[in-house]
Amino acid sequence: MECSAVERFGFNCSCNGSEECKRCSDNPCDPDFVCVQGEFTHQCVCDEGYRLKHGRCVDVDECLYDVCGFSGAECSNTEGSYQCSCPGNTYYNDSSNSCDRYNMCEADPCESSKTAMMCRDIGIGFACECPEDYPDEQCAEKQPCDCEENEECVGND
Repeated sequence: MECSAVERFGFNCSCNGSEECKRCSDNPCDPDFVCVQGEFTHQCVCDEGYRLKHGRCVDVDECLYDVCGFSGAECSNTEGSYQCSCPGNTYYNDSSNSCDRYNMCEADPCESSKTAMMCRDIGIGFACECPEDYPDEQCAEKQPCDCEENEECVGND
């Protein structure tokens, strides 16, 4: 049996018709490799996510090759693979194929309908602020949880 290296992927072993060839069922490959059976050959190849280096299969760092394919993504190399995710206060937006920021004010965390406070998205969260033309002491007097049932809250007309 004669074996030769297949660039970057593994070894190709073949034998002539008079020799008994090892079959993949005989586990002829090192544990690093996957065996691919041919009629008079077998190949010991590196599994997906690995490449041949000094006769061994080593993990490929796919993150070096912009594999995520969407804007703003963070890539994490894993053994034999990789994982793409959106960082922090972002989510994957299928329609724009990018990581988009959540609008923290969309859910009205300042309860603007009960208070005079307005929400300002600050990237990593939100801030509840009084409008410029509203006296701070009145705005601060009534927090969203201060309004009792049937009570007129600051900011309501």
